[in-house]
Amino acid sequence: MIGGRPSEMYDAVASILGMEQLVAANEGLRELAREYEAPAKEAKAELPALLILLDGTDDPRARAAHTALSGRRPDLARAAELAAGTGPADESLLFDLRRRSTLTGPDTEAVATAVTRLREAIASARTCGAPPPRTRCAAPNSSPVRSLTTAPTPPSTPAASRATSPSARSAWAAPEPSVRSPST
Repeated sequence: MIGGRPSEMYDAVASILGMEQLVAANEGLRELAREYEAPAKEAKAELPALLILLDGTDDPRARAAHTALSGRRPDLARAAELAAGTGPADESLLFDLRRRSTLTGPDTEAVATAVTRLREAIASARTCGAPPPRTRCAAPNSSPVRSLTTAPTPPSTPAASRATSPSARSAWAAPEPSVRSPST
């Protein structure tokens, strides 16, 4: 036993001292360590691609995550806070969101009433035979946007209306609605 090879001497002493249990526990711990180190190795391998993705994003949280992960010793706690949204809050953003949450839209009944009145007015104008407002377009090559100009409005003062010829006044006047006799 004393004059043998070192591995034979270890085996002899280990069996005498009951080292098999310690060896089995050591092997179990090594296997668990490999299992726990595997995700860390995968994450380390994926880190460069993640940093490129974060670098190409305009979001301030992405920039903060890039800063947290790109150092010599990545700040994983800060990166986890940013990913979960539990980090320090941007007070100006929160203020704006709180302000927007108190805004109210228009009264839907008032909008519905206004729409109904507008539709009735359009229908009434069509049944009375009122012509649509005359428009003219600017020269086609003068501007990429066409400007529409409404037809001139009738004179508003009595003197101006007397000075206007009857044919000009009739152009501004709405045509008389035709009266139809009920068919029998």
